[in-house]
Amino acid sequence: MIRVIIGGVLAGAALFVWGYVSWVVLPWHEIPLRQTESEELFLDAVNMYLPMSGWYVFPQLSMKALHEETDAAKRDQMLNSWLERHKKGPIVQVFYRQQGADPMSSEMYVKGVAASVGCGIAAAWLIALTLASQPNYARRVFTVVLAGVVAILMVDLPNWIYMYSPADFTVLMCLDHLIGSVIMGLVAGAVVRARK
Repeated sequence: MIRVIIGGVLAGAALFVWGYVSWVVLPWHEIPLRQTESEELFLDAVNMYLPMSGWYVFPQLSMKALHEETDAAKRDQMLNSWLERHKKGPIVQVFYRQQGADPMSSEMYVKGVAASVGCGIAAAWLIALTLASQPNYARRVFTVVLAGVVAILMVDLPNWIYMYSPADFTVLMCLDHLIGSVIMGLVAGAVVRARK
């Protein structure tokens, strides 16, 4: 168990360092990021029209209202109106926070380290659970990489398919997560191994 904890903490630390390198040192996250020349106008409009912090998707369709509507004709009208607006576009997804935040706060880094260490411990635990069937280093690393691929298939690709994340952003995030998985696998796989 101690190897799982040590391997997990070290793998998580390595993942956190990779996240810093990926997002701060390397310029590749700039590739899919688009800029607007009217940031102030856009933010003024957002502050005026979005009532509170949260997640917004446009065109809007309230599934709750749709399910609560008892009149079938009105339900069809609501759904058809949304379908037409969706086909016409634009389609927008906004994660909105009304109040500002320090992008380099200690709270953010503590949460980031905790999340990375949580991933590392999960990776180390996965290796420990499957250790009997994969005694060699390469197979231990591959187990963690495979778990990363599952996460990519569950999160990154559905965001591209259903939420219209741009293709270049999706490819970049898939690569970022795959490299992170390889790094965790290399570290956790070196520490969590069968006793000799």
